[in-house]
Amino acid sequence: MKYLNIDQYAILNEKLQVYLESINGTFLYQNLELFLKKIFELGYSDFEAINYKPSAEKYILYSEGFKLIGDYLSKLNPQLAKDFDSKLSNGVINLTSYNSFNSALENTHIRYLFSANQDRSLNKIANSELLDCQEIEVGNYKTSMITFIMLLHEYVHSIYSKNLDGSYFSQTYDDLCEFFPLYFELDFANFLKDSGFDADLFDFYYMTRYNEVLQLLSGRMPSQVLMLYYKDKNGVIDDTSFDDILKKTGLPAEQIDDIFNDCMTIDHCSSNCKYFMFIPLAFYYSSTGNPDITKKLLSMVGNLNMYTSNQVFHEIGSSAAEIETINFQNVMMDLAGQISCKKTLEN
Repeated sequence: MKYLNIDQYAILNEKLQVYLESINGTFLYQNLELFLKKIFELGYSDFEAINYKPSAEKYILYSEGFKLIGDYLSKLNPQLAKDFDSKLSNGVINLTSYNSFNSALENTHIRYLFSANQDRSLNKIANSELLDCQEIEVGNYKTSMITFIMLLHEYVHSIYSKNLDGSYFSQTYDDLCEFFPLYFELDFANFLKDSGFDADLFDFYYMTRYNEVLQLLSGRMPSQVLMLYYKDKNGVIDDTSFDDILKKTGLPAEQIDDIFNDCMTIDHCSSNCKYFMFIPLAFYYSSTGNPDITKKLLSMVGNLNMYTSNQVFHEIGSSAAEIETINFQNVMMDLAGQISCKKTLEN
């Protein structure tokens, strides 16, 4: 049986080779087998997306949310709180709104920018969808807790992206750029719950991250990692390679066309892999309650050019070998267990 024709094999092998060369030396490339193992660990589970939306989602004031971030950062390091205030004020961190303020309350996405200093204050949000960064008066308006958790996430990007020597985007940052903010957003959620906030304030946040992992599993990423692994291992993908893949994975031969098509968009594989791997890992590490992990990660701020990705995990008392032993199915069940509305549905 011929799985692909000669032209398809040529295109597939060229695409995979180019991408392998582009990720050479990265955490993904060094741990392709680990990524593949975790994909199959979750891929053969019975997890389903959680689509329940509370009938009366709770909201908090923007001014209160900004203060909560400041309180959390002050606990970590008072200088971080000052840095956050400064970046929020000068436009380095912006809230991206939609066409109207009402839709912005429902659909707030956040990104950070390195931009010229602009006059900003804590009672305003910059609409960075517009080139002139028009401002929206916050006043007494409220939004859901996920807005502030995501704002904290974007702030963490800003403190890791630039090193003390003035350089940006080291290899370690490129590898772990989502791990750091994912860890601290979960730590922030733990901080807020320990401060007495109701658990159901965080339902939408936990659902978003839980569903994100499952969405990646149902997308192109599994096929892409599978092909990258076998291309790297065998040097070439051919009929014999597909025989081996189908035998070891139990995939139906009819899926080969889908695998081929998925690999034609392989440019997006790396970022998807980061979220797939680091959402469960960030939850796992933040759930340990070990303050040394937080301290060690904070000690790397401004110094990521001094560490490899493997050294980062070593510094927090872990390793790729330990990650392999972590049961991602249990982690995902624990993550789902944080969703209070899911418990209500089960009852």
